[in-house]
Amino acid sequence: MEVRVRQLLKQTSQALLLKATQLGRLFRRKHTAEDPVSVARPYEKPAMRKVTVEQARLLALGHSDMRDEADSEFMKLLFPDERSPNKQPTK
Repeated sequence: MEVRVRQLLKQTSQALLLKATQLGRLFRRKHTAEDPVSVARPYEKPAMRKVTVEQARLLALGHSDMRDEADSEFMKLLFPDERSPNKQPTK
C-alpha cells in the first residue's frame, strides 16, 4: 500500500511540474526591440550615517540574542537597571 501511495505522489508531482512548464511557456514574455537593454550600474560606495547613542543602543538591542550569556552581560552594560542596589555611580 505504501508503495502505491509513493507512486501516486510521484505521478502527481510530475503532472504538476509538466503543467507548470506548459503554463510558463504560454505566459512567457516576448522580447521586442523596444525593450531596454540591461546595463550594469557603476559601483556606488555605501553611504554612512551617524547615529545617536540612543539609536546605537536600540540597534544593539534589536540584534542581540538574550539567550547568550555574553549578550546578556552586554545588554546590562548598555541598559543598567536603575533599581539595582549595587549600581555603580556614573561620573
